[in-house]
Amino acid sequence: MTAARPTAVAPVPAAPAFRPPRWTKDPPPPVAPSPAVAALQAALDAATGAAAPNAAAPGGPAQVLAAFWARIDRDGTPLVEEVLGAPGERIVTFLWRDRHGTGPGTRGVLLLANKLTDPTVPEHSALERLEGTDVWHRAFRLASSWRGTYALAPDDGDAPVEDAALGPASRWRGVATRAQPDPRNPRSFPGVRGGCDLSVLELPDAPPQTHVKRGPGVPVGTVTAHEVPGLDDVRRAWVHVPAGTTGRPHRLLVLLDGDEWIGRRDAPAILDALHHDGLVPPLVTLMLDGRATADRWGDMTAGAPYLDLLTRTLPDWARAHVPALRDEAPGGILVAGSSLGGLAALRAALHAPDRVAGVLAQSASLWFPDQAAADAPSPTVRAFAAAPGAGASAAPSPVGAAPAAPSPTGAASARVRFHVEVGRDEWVLLPAHRALRDVLVARGDDHVYVEYEGGHDALCWRGGLADGLRSLTRDGLGGGRAPSGEAARPAPAAATDDGRSRATRGDRAGGGAA
Repeated sequence: MTAARPTAVAPVPAAPAFRPPRWTKDPPPPVAPSPAVAALQAALDAATGAAAPNAAAPGGPAQVLAAFWARIDRDGTPLVEEVLGAPGERIVTFLWRDRHGTGPGTRGVLLLANKLTDPTVPEHSALERLEGTDVWHRAFRLASSWRGTYALAPDDGDAPVEDAALGPASRWRGVATRAQPDPRNPRSFPGVRGGCDLSVLELPDAPPQTHVKRGPGVPVGTVTAHEVPGLDDVRRAWVHVPAGTTGRPHRLLVLLDGDEWIGRRDAPAILDALHHDGLVPPLVTLMLDGRATADRWGDMTAGAPYLDLLTRTLPDWARAHVPALRDEAPGGILVAGSSLGGLAALRAALHAPDRVAGVLAQSASLWFPDQAAADAPSPTVRAFAAAPGAGASAAPSPVGAAPAAPSPTGAASARVRFHVEVGRDEWVLLPAHRALRDVLVARGDDHVYVEYEGGHDALCWRGGLADGLRSLTRDGLGGGRAPSGEAARPAPAAATDDGRSRATRGDRAGGGAA
């Protein structure tokens, strides 16, 4: 790797808020009428006229309602219906059955769908009650490739969760403490750091995530727990070494939020599946514990010392303690992370481009530390714009295209490869990610940029880890081969006029989902 000077990372102001900005979602959640609920209402209206004055008579409203719930119990929720004339969209109806029946008792039901709903617009997230019934409902019009997690939170305890005078945000937080998985959806995903299990929704065209689990016959790599150096402390970490790679050069992957990846996201299964299918070169993966929220923020505010930990201290420790790295693949390490971890991975490339070969940034917190508004410049994007790229004097290339040759007159620059992804529901992050994409294009960096239909969601990031590692290690960074029958990875199409990349998880560099 050609030597390059580190780029100074913007200083972090003292005592930042421990939360992302509370900007209102624009455009608002795509609320839509529910055909299924409209049909139920029509059936109830017809039955009411036919059965009056006895609602419980055969064919009356009570029987219509019972038949509706019998069908829902059989088929499950949410309801997914096609949109006439729009094959790429679906109407999705979330349902809740009031435990109090048709009487009072439930004050409301909140849908907590990852970045689909917005706490600042609670009226778009609250389910509506079908008058005179035990049916609570809310429908959205979504892309047919949407994937995400959600929970339902009924406010039906003995007392309201919050004083209404405290405002909608306070009420949202209070009701959210009662969140639970959808009782009529059998698919679930573990909640974050001990939270309730989440329900899973994957619409029909959601790209397959074929490497998030070990298939039959996939050998299990070794995972060992360690105490590793930190910032004047000792941290937990886990090291994964794939099976069947002894005697081959390995590259080091530093994966942030290791407690998440060793747990519910199950990176070892993803890594084993990728190695078994020959889709990545041998990787030793060091998964660094993400720690508690305040500690994660402390790491980020540490600036250069934390980036040195990621790019120098931990790699040196791994080389000294992991036998597989005694024959290390040349060229530098890979750094991967999501959310604050994605931001740290990007900042690591700016800080130590001579040590970092590739970066996987998933839904990076580009607003940090002080982005003023969604359409305002991001501090990290500004830092990338000010730093030399792989071909700073070259004309912009299509998103994901191979980088132009370095300028013969420009300063030497490291050839860091980037894989950046973000969900189209992430209204706080999406504009900054598009700005970062434009900067990477202008710099001539070797990169793939992906927008997927979903939110700030570990369910999406699992597939993104598999895709990103394949992208980063293709050809020059280790020679991971394409799946059988799949052509070499072409460059995705350039961004569309509205700024959206056509490279999605099912139509991107690589031609297919990992």
